[in-house]
Amino acid sequence: MLQQIAMLDQVSMGTPARIDGTSTTHYSGSLGRDALTLRMAANIRQQVTAMSNGLGGLDADVWVDRAGRVVHTRTTCNLENQSATVTMTLSDLGRPVTVAAPTAVAVAPATTISGILPG
Repeated sequence: MLQQIAMLDQVSMGTPARIDGTSTTHYSGSLGRDALTLRMAANIRQQVTAMSNGLGGLDADVWVDRAGRVVHTRTTCNLENQSATVTMTLSDLGRPVTVAAPTAVAVAPATTISGILPG
């Protein structure tokens, strides 16, 4: 997601905002097909390319703190008569993270998930 946001095009600066108590600057722009298909599986990338005429665009917003770190992102993909929005908030920047792996029962193979977002 951060690599995609770094590919923002036609960027404009929005108004300052506070995200979870952090002062940020808001930027918005659009992401091209290269950003949309970044790191997608080859077969999904081909599907996206084939339906590119139906793509209404990929709009993105990013909020950056005073240190230049991304605090919040929002991307919206418009496909013909459907849209999907993905929002990500980053917090506790620079602090160690502990992650517990899910049990095998809670895991679904990526091949059983379809659609544009899983890639």
